[in-house]
Amino acid sequence: MSPDSLAPKAELYHSALAEFQGAIRTAHAILAEMSDVAASSRQTLTECDKTLRHRLSRFHSLRHKDFDQWFQGASVACEQAEEDLRASVREYLAEQSELSERIVFELSSLRSERAERLGEVAALLAEFSRLHAARREWLKSTLAAFKESQETWRAELRAMLVEAKEIRLSEAKALFEKFKRDAEARRLALRERRAEVAALLEKFRQERLNKNPKP
Repeated sequence: MSPDSLAPKAELYHSALAEFQGAIRTAHAILAEMSDVAASSRQTLTECDKTLRHRLSRFHSLRHKDFDQWFQGASVACEQAEEDLRASVREYLAEQSELSERIVFELSSLRSERAERLGEVAALLAEFSRLHAARREWLKSTLAAFKESQETWRAELRAMLVEAKEIRLSEAKALFEKFKRDAEARRLALRERRAEVAALLEKFRQERLNKNPKP
């Protein structure tokens, strides 16, 4: 390959590598922040479990098994929300790895007689960058929603502790049920969005990768 074509090819290599490194940094940052939020939620759950059970039992004669049933539903919802977000990050990294490897393959396969394909690979990288940016922003918004839901839940638990003497059992039960219901709705929306993203990626594979002519 001529020196003139080496420079653009090297630039594309660096761009592809930068995209993948950016994906790794994004994933690590999201996982770290999510772990901090989840740890705070678990700590609050642990603290409120015994104390709130005791207070509701003392002030309202609530049976422990009834409280445990309410609390378990909320606790499981927290764990599922955390795992769903982790799964989304894993999918994101797998997608970025697949696309990065394909672009690097295209670059390494270029020959001097097909140097015009640099433009095709550059367009492929540009589309990859667009998908990466959209996926990254979606993950960040999903993390923000996860944080907000966990912070709201922790605040409601603490408020319930303070108001344990005055709160009605029906109100306490309704709060637990609402959290579980809201968590399930968010989980369904997340799964639907993940399915949309998977379909978008498959379309990209079919239209831009599988149909891309080999060198």
